[in-house]
Amino acid sequence: MLPLSFGAVWLCYLSCRDESGWARRAVLAGLCAGFALLFKQVAVAALAAMVLGALLAPRHRFRRIALICVGLAAPVALCVAYFAAQGHLAALLDGVVGIVLSGPTIRVYGLPAGSTSGSRRL
Repeated sequence: MLPLSFGAVWLCYLSCRDESGWARRAVLAGLCAGFALLFKQVAVAALAAMVLGALLAPRHRFRRIALICVGLAAPVALCVAYFAAQGHLAALLDGVVGIVLSGPTIRVYGLPAGSTSGSRRL
């Protein structure tokens, strides 16, 4: 996830710094951010950094943000479409959104909530 997030921010930086090929780099930055987001939701921080960087660009601010969003939406849409075609869209949403919203009360491997492997003997 970290290389994808770093690549996304770096491509966005290059897009803002160099005016030649800025649109292609913005879409590629969005693609990297989208794949990073599929790995781990905390990659949204990279997206926030890219939007902030695009807002500070001297030209084409909102076009850059739109192209980043297009690139971001492509891998996410492919993932959602795949799970929907397989009939497992509810499981995907539960695994991505439900677990995040449920908080730390999830029991893993039968351990009581809040316990870790080194805190006590079972």
